[in-house]
Amino acid sequence: MKKAQMEIMGMVVIVLILVVAMMFVLFFATQEKPGEGIKDFDDKLYSFNTLSAVLHTNVPFRSLQMQSVIEMCMWNDIWVGQAHTMSPCEYASAGIATMLSHSLSYIGQDYHFYVSTNTDPDFYKIDVKSSTDPALCAGDIQSATQPLTYAGGTMYIVLDICSKPRGEIS
Repeated sequence: MKKAQMEIMGMVVIVLILVVAMMFVLFFATQEKPGEGIKDFDDKLYSFNTLSAVLHTNVPFRSLQMQSVIEMCMWNDIWVGQAHTMSPCEYASAGIATMLSHSLSYIGQDYHFYVSTNTDPDFYKIDVKSSTDPALCAGDIQSATQPLTYAGGTMYIVLDICSKPRGEIS
């Protein structure tokens, strides 16, 4: 081969190496970061896990789970058996407010927890909010709904968590 042909072959090899290197760079630059998929998954489950924890928490009075107290509240709002100074609705609201303020409010998350029925979905027998601000959770929210059957029909227990902590909403 002549000297010019050798130089051209060398240039072709260098260009091929550069093209392959650019393909690797583009491949890795356009891929999703490894932690983002897991973070999105965690964000979606956060409200469901928090709601489940609230419902399955044992309350000190009569060793009931919070879900049972909510069911008593929704059915007739009286205690079966031993009485308490608060009604089941008041007791559930106070307990849920304490749990959520010690978990979500502690880390600066705004939330809205409410319970409604299929017969009157706009009336909340239990309504716990982190703030009285009318623009509460005006942005994106992560919502969890737990439908449960009780003696009076179906109730919907809902926890809405603002996707951005307080102070970050623009």
